[in-house]
Amino acid sequence: MSQSVRSRSASQEIIDLHCENEKGQVRVIFPDRHIQVMAVEAAVRACGAYTKQAEFGLQFEELLQSLLIWCRERKSDISDSFITTRDGGLLFLAMKSGTGYNVSLEDALTELDTAIANDERYSLIRLSVLALPPCSKDELSSFLCREAQFRLWKNGE
Repeated sequence: MSQSVRSRSASQEIIDLHCENEKGQVRVIFPDRHIQVMAVEAAVRACGAYTKQAEFGLQFEELLQSLLIWCRERKSDISDSFITTRDGGLLFLAMKSGTGYNVSLEDALTELDTAIANDERYSLIRLSVLALPPCSKDELSSFLCREAQFRLWKNGE
């Protein structure tokens, strides 16, 4: 006996489960159309993980747009910004355009950090923020993960 079950996620993507009832195995067809055959218990866990992955991707895209707007609003204080991975989460680096302590930039970074941490739109994202003084590529590389480093914004470009 074969059944097809559809599961809806928070983002309304449908994951098809095809239960053939053979030795406790199900065939899972994910929204991107890749197929896996696995035990029923594993299928339940996989559907939840895929849903979270898709939702994380949407949250990440929205976060990038928010950070880009934030940078543009502070173009006189920031020369570059980067996003990378660090300590099991994401790290947003804002490179200051000048040396010395910039109270308004530090306050804005603290507000950004708090706002993102408390915003339900970013519930799956762990983000830390850090202001850097102007530095060389070599100095900057110590803050960037080799596998995931992206320049988000460069003043004037």
